[in-house]
Amino acid sequence: MAPAGTRSVQFFISEGEVDYAEVYRVPSNVTKNYVINCLGDSITYGYISPGVLANPTWCQGVANILSSTVNNYEVSATSICNGSSESFITRLNRMTGTTVDMLIIFGGTNDYGDKRATTLGTINDTPEQGTNFYASFKYLIEAAINKYPSAVIAVIPPLRRYSHAKNQYGITINDIVDAEIEVAKYYGIPILDMFYQGGFNAEFDAVKNMFTSDGLHPNQAGINHILIPRFASFCQSLLLHR
Repeated sequence: MAPAGTRSVQFFISEGEVDYAEVYRVPSNVTKNYVINCLGDSITYGYISPGVLANPTWCQGVANILSSTVNNYEVSATSICNGSSESFITRLNRMTGTTVDMLIIFGGTNDYGDKRATTLGTINDTPEQGTNFYASFKYLIEAAINKYPSAVIAVIPPLRRYSHAKNQYGITINDIVDAEIEVAKYYGIPILDMFYQGGFNAEFDAVKNMFTSDGLHPNQAGINHILIPRFASFCQSLLLHR
């Protein structure tokens, strides 16, 4: 029986030969069918390894815990700065429906480590898509606020990954994370800092092997035990009194 004032949400998860239940306690007044839109890349898509997708994804887990509708606008290997037909700003502009309680922006790792890597810029750069990372992220945040002025806009910077080496532009993943945090603070946007405070560091082989498939993408255990509970708690704290 759940403690007074809470309800239980239970997942039955199979990992290898072990089946077990993951139980979350959710305040009983979190019953509204919130609408949460998610902008993300392969981690939000649920990519684990070639031919293997998460079940549940972190979006599905959050939806179940909060009894809410989560619309997943994710495309693998996409970035915030460099434009494409599936860039973050393109998918934001393509979102439909005016009733959105929360918009989560979870990306940036491909702006560091992918072929779409970009120059960094500074917080003083004018918001403009495609100029550099700071300018593009500011442009994305301003577009999100203007599109959904009554929604909670939230930022989740990239997760820690196996390598922090400088890329071809001399940028580390830390630089991308710091830029997102600085821009989010500039606009008064809530941040779930999984990089510095998430308790997840794939630079350690023990963590990499237990919770990721490749040092970057969380495996099902990483999604179940790290992403879903932390993301759901973050969303719940921001939506509880709306």
